Amino acid sequence: MDSDSGGWHKTLVRRAGPPAVLFLTGCAMLIAWGDDSVSAIAGFFLVGVAGVIAVSLVFYEVGLSEDRERAREAAGRSGAGAPPAPDAESPARQAQRPDPHRTAQPPQAGARSRPARPPRRRSRGDDL
Repeated sequence: MDSDSGGWHKTLVRRAGPPAVLFLTGCAMLIAWGDDSVSAIAGFFLVGVAGVIAVSLVFYEVGLSEDRERAREAAGRSGAGAPPAPDAESPARQAQRPDPHRTAQPPQAGARSRPARPPRRRSRGDDL
């Protein structure tokens, strides 16, 4: 969890508390009113939602740990003469670069932009 801030206990309660409460509420509904079909459906629903939230939090924590590790590696590399970022090009330099979507010369009037197509092949049904 957030071991850097020192308050990982609070973070744990804040993140794991809601799914735990939903799970316990769903279990209590199943135990207390398990005979009633509406209560059973609601209890299973709460337990399921708690499970989905818990799995989502696990994936979230894995992603956060990977982000922290990547940030540490980038901080370690920054002083070692890392190559410049690809987006570090100045706006003036970008303006000098030709636009790849524009053609070098505009098409002339009456000129075809692509070669002519070959004649269409006739099938047996075209004779009718």
